[in-house]
Amino acid sequence: MDHNPAGWSAPKALEAAEGAGAELWRILADLVSLESVAGSSAGIAQEYVGAYLQRHGYTVRGLAVTPGEWTSHDEYSPVPDFPDAALNLIAEPDTDGEVLLFAHIDTEPVHPGWQSPPASLVVADDRCYGLGSADDKVGIALMLATVHVLAGQGFRPGVLSVHGKLGGALGTLPVFAELRRKYRGALYLHPAETGNGLDELKHVSRGVLDLTIDVTGWSGVPREIGTPASARFADGGNAADLAIDLIRRIRGLVPDGCEVNLGCLEAGSDVSVVAQQATAKLRILFESPHTFQSLMALFEPLGGASVPDGYAVSIRSGGLRANPAKLDWQDRWCVHVRQAIEAATSQPCRPYQFHLASDLRFPMRMSNLPAVGYGPTGGNFYGPDEWVSRRSTIQTLAATILAVTGAPATG
Repeated sequence: MDHNPAGWSAPKALEAAEGAGAELWRILADLVSLESVAGSSAGIAQEYVGAYLQRHGYTVRGLAVTPGEWTSHDEYSPVPDFPDAALNLIAEPDTDGEVLLFAHIDTEPVHPGWQSPPASLVVADDRCYGLGSADDKVGIALMLATVHVLAGQGFRPGVLSVHGKLGGALGTLPVFAELRRKYRGALYLHPAETGNGLDELKHVSRGVLDLTIDVTGWSGVPREIGTPASARFADGGNAADLAIDLIRRIRGLVPDGCEVNLGCLEAGSDVSVVAQQATAKLRILFESPHTFQSLMALFEPLGGASVPDGYAVSIRSGGLRANPAKLDWQDRWCVHVRQAIEAATSQPCRPYQFHLASDLRFPMRMSNLPAVGYGPTGGNFYGPDEWVSRRSTIQTLAATILAVTGAPATG
């Protein structure tokens, strides 16, 4: 990338990030104190983000989304039915060609076992503890701190604060559908869920389809009054047997390279009676060019005319579903961001390509926008005492400055 009019370098970016440290920690502490659990509106936290961006000269648009509102979109992933509309923020520059930053405001709930107060940012040595500290309020804080550092320097990145948990349908999907500008590339400021921080760069979102098979059969007529077990097995339609056969046939239809896991099979209630109900749940992992729609098209005939007489079969997507996306490791944008990270850390980063249904897919699939994801070292994702590394967060801010400004990899 050659867009670097302000002469940014790795030493300059690191110095600026250190100088902005107090502002960064203040923002993160404020955000952790504002509840924004997945499934809620996150309105108060979003008001904070919007006000910060407005103070830095941005015009901010709010986008409220209710569960089920985008069900007809090709990239929709079902979400639970929560009572509140999720509030998302869109802050775009006046011109095309800038870098787009995005992160998610919604957090996990407070799971049992917290030792530190979840709504307070508690600092212990290099670690900052607090709900959302790593996932992903640190990403929101990094976006705002980047805007703060670059204010008046000729750089106006786009900024999106979205609801990204639960498949992205309450935020990331509709927000990317509403973009008005064209960008050079997107940075998803969210660390790899391994906790390895800037050692890993996310450039792949794996496709996933959770499949549910429901089968209804029947039992034969009992030969003894009041004794269901007296019915002949051969006179019944065993739902478990048909479910097992359907699982076998689905495995045969899945294209090469996909992974299939039978996670649950429930059938019947009594060994002496033919199973009249059966439910099987499978997870299928896949890559491009397959989509969950193309896979469902393969399976749908199994629930149609081929079903033996007397049975009822339903084959449906139930649970998580998301299409895959991938940016080549040698893509120009990927190389540029890798160089920015490596300049900020003095260490090479490696690809991380195992996350499912990452919000990384939306800019690539919906906007044809090269996108990668990264963030600081952290721990206890999805559990109590979530934390993020202070040192790694400063390095992440420096890397983001370098990526946004288009600075060269060396000082």
